[in-house]
Amino acid sequence: MRASGTVLEARSYQGRWRRRDALASGPTYRAAAVRRFPCRLHTMSPVRRWARWADSRWRWRSVETACRARTGSGPARLVASVQRMLEPWRVPDEVQGTGGSPGLTAPPEKLSAFLARILEQLSLSAWLPAAYLTVSLAVMYELGRQADLDVGTAVVALTSDPVTLLVVTIPIVVLATLVTQSFSFEAIRALEGYWQRRWLLGWLHHGLIRCRTKHKNSLRTRFRSAREAAFASARGPMLLDQRPREVVDAIEADLLELKRDDLDAKSERIRANTAWRNYGDPVLVSKFDRLRVALLEYPEDGLVMPTKLGNVLRATESRLQNASGDVGTFAMRRRRFVDSRIQLQHDQFRTRLDMYCTLVFVAMALAAAWPALTWNVPHGFAAELALWLIAPVANLLLAFAAYRAAIASARGYCTILRVMDQSDQIAAN
Repeated sequence: MRASGTVLEARSYQGRWRRRDALASGPTYRAAAVRRFPCRLHTMSPVRRWARWADSRWRWRSVETACRARTGSGPARLVASVQRMLEPWRVPDEVQGTGGSPGLTAPPEKLSAFLARILEQLSLSAWLPAAYLTVSLAVMYELGRQADLDVGTAVVALTSDPVTLLVVTIPIVVLATLVTQSFSFEAIRALEGYWQRRWLLGWLHHGLIRCRTKHKNSLRTRFRSAREAAFASARGPMLLDQRPREVVDAIEADLLELKRDDLDAKSERIRANTAWRNYGDPVLVSKFDRLRVALLEYPEDGLVMPTKLGNVLRATESRLQNASGDVGTFAMRRRRFVDSRIQLQHDQFRTRLDMYCTLVFVAMALAAAWPALTWNVPHGFAAELALWLIAPVANLLLAFAAYRAAIASARGYCTILRVMDQSDQIAAN
């Protein structure tokens, strides 16, 4: 017996089961069997007749299972039928998204793909400040609405309806992320000290530069004193270690940046293999190294910036040998000269720098918004006043911590920039 899949799909579900019942029923079994099997079934023995009927039943079930697996059931069969009807007008995959013929139009994108495209445009460094801003503003608004400083009650009220919370919060977080991302670069520039030098900001800019210059001069004086004291503690042990006096004098001249006489080949080898720090007082050597690193984080006197972050970045930017006068595109131009590990670290440090600089302004904005959003909350002069003041103070402390974290990220970022600048020399060696 052979059954066509197309014919079975065209027949109704009820008709298929009626035919199966006809084969299985007693009174109509002989007529149905004679129609389907032209052989002489009435002359067969009951055992062979039962075997033929069982084989026929198994074949019908196999065909039905295959048809159901291919077409599905209920709504799935309806969707499959509509797809077969629209098959002649379907746009090929290679035509979609590549221009195609002018008469064909690609089907609309799914909502998930559309949302994925939007989220791809958002930087990872903007999500944390945006989420913190959204949650803090929501809690402040609820506290002001209920005229009470009970944070637990405000959180319970906000999370009482999860569906509404998701529907309202997700768009707000996305919009906040767009805003924080658009101002991330300006946040870095502002914390570096690139301000509009007008009126009060101009006076503040000039005053901070004078303070930073005075601090640099103080560091230079303390560094020189610590350098002389550290080497003085190492001179005696080096002489006791039978180092030639001319070698010790040459090491001191190099350290103090003074002129010295030339040494012979043997003395020059001894000087090159002598580490004077190993002979000095550990406390004085540690102070000398700390002041030396602090002084290296300042650029030249004419390039001093008004902030610590600006000086750390400017000091590295001014010492890049392959910048070619364009520091802004240095990382993009030198990126191809380093391996993927250095590129990944560069992206990570830059992402952290963007995030922490943005978080500084978000925390400062929340510290300023707290009194405005909770002005109608009653507060006395004891515990209520302390609770009313704790949020602005906490946000200011968070802004300070984020600024220190931005400086630490800037140090790592500058280290990667120096590696990228020396990539040619590293590859040659």
